[in-house]
Amino acid sequence: MTQELVFLFIGYAVIWVLLFGYLVFITGRIRGVRDAVRDVRHELDAQRQETAE
Repeated sequence: MTQELVFLFIGYAVIWVLLFGYLVFITGRIRGVRDAVRDVRHELDAQRQETAE
C-alpha cells in the first residue's frame, strides 16, 4: 500500500512539473509573438508617418 502511494505521489509530481514547464514555454512564446507584433506596429506607424509627410 505504501509503495503505491509513493508511485502516485511521484506521478502527480511529474505531471505538475511538466505542466509548469509547458506553461513557462507557452508564456515565452506568447511574449515573443507580442514583441514581434509590437515591432511590426512600430514599423507600420513609421511608414505611415513617412507617407503622410
